Amino acid sequence: MKRLVALFLLTVSLCMGQEFWDANTFDLPDDTGIYNIKAYGASADGSGGSDDAPAIQAAIDACFGSASSNIDKGTVLFPPGAYSIQSTLVWKRCNYKGFLMNGGTKVLWDGTAAGTMMTFAQADGCCSWGTISGLYFGGGTTEPGIIFQINHLPDSGFDIDHVMFGNFTVAGMDLTAGWWNFHPNDFRCDAYDGWCIKLEPAAGQNKSLASFTNWVADNGETGHDATEGFLYIDLTTNDSSAPAQIELSNGRTEWKAVLIGDSALISIDRFQPNGFSRGIDFVLRNINVNDFTVQDATDTLFHREDDGSSNEVMILQNVFSDTDSITTGSWDINIPVATQNRIPNLTYFGVTGIKAYMAVQNPFSYLGNAASDVGYEAQADGDSTFRFEVQADGRMGWGDGSGATDTHLYRSAPNILKTDDTFDAGAALKIAGGTSIVGHLSATATWDPANLAADGNATSTTITVTGCAVGDPAFASHPGIGTNDALLTAHVESTNTIRLVLMNKTGGALDVATGTARASCWQY
Repeated sequence: MKRLVALFLLTVSLCMGQEFWDANTFDLPDDTGIYNIKAYGASADGSGGSDDAPAIQAAIDACFGSASSNIDKGTVLFPPGAYSIQSTLVWKRCNYKGFLMNGGTKVLWDGTAAGTMMTFAQADGCCSWGTISGLYFGGGTTEPGIIFQINHLPDSGFDIDHVMFGNFTVAGMDLTAGWWNFHPNDFRCDAYDGWCIKLEPAAGQNKSLASFTNWVADNGETGHDATEGFLYIDLTTNDSSAPAQIELSNGRTEWKAVLIGDSALISIDRFQPNGFSRGIDFVLRNINVNDFTVQDATDTLFHREDDGSSNEVMILQNVFSDTDSITTGSWDINIPVATQNRIPNLTYFGVTGIKAYMAVQNPFSYLGNAASDVGYEAQADGDSTFRFEVQADGRMGWGDGSGATDTHLYRSAPNILKTDDTFDAGAALKIAGGTSIVGHLSATATWDPANLAADGNATSTTITVTGCAVGDPAFASHPGIGTNDALLTAHVESTNTIRLVLMNKTGGALDVATGTARASCWQY
């Protein structure tokens, strides 16, 4: 009964952001299943002068020692306050609850710079490691390298709910030995170097599911390099061909500094030295990307290094604000999909090596960009430049991938679409709903018509026009026939041959000078 009452009061307190008891002094009996770290000696002075790590670890050990099964977990309670730790805590199978509201609960690192705040390597079973909620972890007098390092995760993993990470230099959550079901919810990484999350599947691991929901990555640091971003996925040591499945949804990023080096908010390293090539299915959904600016062409929102394997990427219903690029790297993807995304001020939505690409209902809006700025580009493997581009003014360009685009289509005036290059309609051309024109064939030849001494006299010649057939409409021209009353006609005499007939209608003699005659036929 004590446990039920205590759990009820704790749950109501966490939901309402207030307490029904004085958590600073109240010592709950152990049989309630709630282990108040202050009851084990934590001072919460936040000055860095005292180390609360031994007291917190004692509460964790007591909680873990009381669990009778993987399911029967106790709760380590962190009352509001700032707790200084100077040594690494060992995570064990319990729930960890604090209070983010009304001043909040903060666990601050005052140990060796670039140290690890909490590690989890307890191989004591499987299936559930508990939930952490309502806590802030970050640097105090020094910055930690890693907040959570989890190097033993044989099955379900742990859940994150209403947690903040800040002021670290390597990773907020570092899963170095695999993940099976990893689903953090309502978390924030703030003012950090390194990666908010780093994932690496275990060798032989055939199932990897991860979803990140309701998250914020807010980084105000001054500069970033290739080892920094929001999410890093390292698949280089995994020897499984089964795909990992990852979804990021309902998130927001504010990247307030220019990236330097080969940086990315999301980066995937998939090179497989052992011959295996693990795929990854990725979904970005309902994400707002703000103030993300890159310095180099290889800096991007979504970057991947890959030795070649099929997988899928879906980029759905996102807003990319002040973003210079969306995807870069080497992509060998079956069906990447980008649909219903808003992409203002975009330098490029660049893709390389894609077999089939779908960009559906993505409104591109340019705010203050020059008309010639490129909003979309695509290229094939081995190309040195892009084969296709769309500029801010709607002009589209095509090339062979070795230099600047050489073929263009654009709006030249209201209701007029124009190209300054050659247009080949292919199978047929229909104008204003009329009859389809299949082809227009033409050839030229030098012709010196005979002297026509009297009205009604005629002379003729033939020109070979390959492809013309008897019955095709034929036309002819000659530069020597100007305003004089001469009649020049043409008809397809036989396959590939057009006969030109010149008749004198001047009422006197007609002598047309030598010139280049043209014969044409149309096919429908």
